[in-house]
Amino acid sequence: MIFVYVFLSFVVGLSIGYFAFYYNYENSSNIDTLKKNYKQSQDQIESLEHDLKEYKLQNEVLRKEIQDTKNRNQDLEKVVSELSRYTYIINEAGKKSQELAKLLGVYDKDVEERVQRIMSENNDSNEQEALESNGNSGKKFF
Repeated sequence: MIFVYVFLSFVVGLSIGYFAFYYNYENSSNIDTLKKNYKQSQDQIESLEHDLKEYKLQNEVLRKEIQDTKNRNQDLEKVVSELSRYTYIINEAGKKSQELAKLLGVYDKDVEERVQRIMSENNDSNEQEALESNGNSGKKFF
């Protein structure tokens, strides 16, 4: 009797295995498709991870370049501010020179007299300084 039970158990197990195999064989095309899709997904994930690493490196390089550009931009801003200040000074000097040209364009008799007087005062003061530096005061004792 035990032999019959073992034999029947074996037959039942074999039939269950066969039905399971047959059922899986029926769905094997679905399983193959899923395996193929899984492999493609894994390949895509690997390529995306590689791209991510590359983009991170590029991002780091770009950040360094941006910081360098900002530093150079600050230097250029300083240069531009200096140049604009000099441009303003040159424009003001040009306006003053135009005013001076207008004033000099008008003949004035008093100007010649004033220039002669200033020139003679400068010559007198230069002569006195020269005499004092030589130790001569210009006075005669004998």
